[in-house]
Amino acid sequence: MKCSDYSKLLECMRKWENIGRALICGRILWEKLQESDMRDISFCEIDEDAAINKAERMFILLRGELHSIAISEWAMQNFSHTVNTFDDAADKNGCDFSINNNSS
Repeated sequence: MKCSDYSKLLECMRKWENIGRALICGRILWEKLQESDMRDISFCEIDEDAAINKAERMFILLRGELHSIAISEWAMQNFSHTVNTFDDAADKNGCDFSINNNSS
């Protein structure tokens, strides 16, 4: 793999990791807001360390999927070629299945 291809792959991975982190943090924030509302406490009284630890655990679980998405996106950008398989499989004229038997 060329160095430029590798840097493009890392760029895709960073982008998807940032998206994943943002989604996870949003979800944790939403859960904590609901929890504070249900328990009728101030949002400021929620344990911040527990929320951070939960977000990190969720990110670790999601990281493999995010990398799969990034690799797929990178591969589509670098290796998407349109090939006419019909012409390539046969000849430029296509398949000719006629039997020329001149033995009569």
